[in-house]
Amino acid sequence: MVKPSHNLHLKRSTRGADSFQRRHANNYYLMGRQRAEEGDWTEARILLQRALDLSPELIPALQTMASLELSLENCAAARIFAERAVALDPRDADSVTLLGNIALTEHDMAAALAAYQRALDLGGEAPDLYFNTGLAHMFQGNPEQAADFFQRIVAQDPTHHRAWDALGCTRRMMKDYPGAINALLKALQLDPNSCDARDHLAQVLLDTDNPQRASQILESVLAVEPQRHTTRHLLGMASAAAQDFQRAVECWRELIAAGMASSDAYHLLANAYIHLDDTAQARETLQTLVALYPQHVAGHMQLALLLLEDGEHVEGMHHLEQAKLLDPQNPVIAHALLTAEALTMYDSTRTKPG
Repeated sequence: MVKPSHNLHLKRSTRGADSFQRRHANNYYLMGRQRAEEGDWTEARILLQRALDLSPELIPALQTMASLELSLENCAAARIFAERAVALDPRDADSVTLLGNIALTEHDMAAALAAYQRALDLGGEAPDLYFNTGLAHMFQGNPEQAADFFQRIVAQDPTHHRAWDALGCTRRMMKDYPGAINALLKALQLDPNSCDARDHLAQVLLDTDNPQRASQILESVLAVEPQRHTTRHLLGMASAAAQDFQRAVECWRELIAAGMASSDAYHLLANAYIHLDDTAQARETLQTLVALYPQHVAGHMQLALLLLEDGEHVEGMHHLEQAKLLDPQNPVIAHALLTAEALTMYDSTRTKPG
């Protein structure tokens, strides 16, 4: 998935320090910002803290420190610096945007959107603000609003490949598959090496029943980045959709071996084994799935059905009951329980003597 941007256009402030301190604080800030841009996080933090020691109200240093901590996913520390900047100047759109970026990183979309809207009301126009607002809408399940923000970016800058990529994702959410493909192809035209855009294009092709073409695109990504687990998972899905269940098994087993498998990967692997008539491996995979993810309703349900088919009624009923506890209103589970109970009673009467 597309990633939020934490870059900000920083303004200078010189409040709250005498001329000597301001000059030296600004020098430390400039050196710290340069170190941060070079990726020397430790030295950047030291220099920026020196700037703030000399001038605690130096907003650019607070903003850069917040951005640095956010890049390192230290959201609590980032929030402290961003809130200090906002307290000093509540109308600084960049500082308010930083609060939105922190909320976005913490997956609090409501807080992110509230901060971004405030930044927009304050006159914020940076492409990163539009981009991250679009992401928050997309993750919140508002593809139309998300697409509007991404469309604004590409209208201003047609070479913004990440905005084209994100626009393709929102078009897919809206089931506008031709629009999604056009946007993603534009992203790839601008950045042919974008693995994210290739993954997203493959997803659209899977949605439109073209698993063979999706597989080709995903294989090309893995040729460059063989450890990319999201792509390998998608390749498993594309292989299964193309009825190449052996290839699908290989993909998901590789993910499991690398410790990168999701609950979906285990469930899909079990289904691939079933298609290959290997119910023993399917059972073993489902048993691992429900052990690792005890709340996985479909895993309990499918494991129960396999056990019941093999005549293991006690264990099968146990997993059906677990599924019902997790999803009490599911009519399929209720029907399966009634059927299993009837079969159990029938089998017990057949085995009674006389």
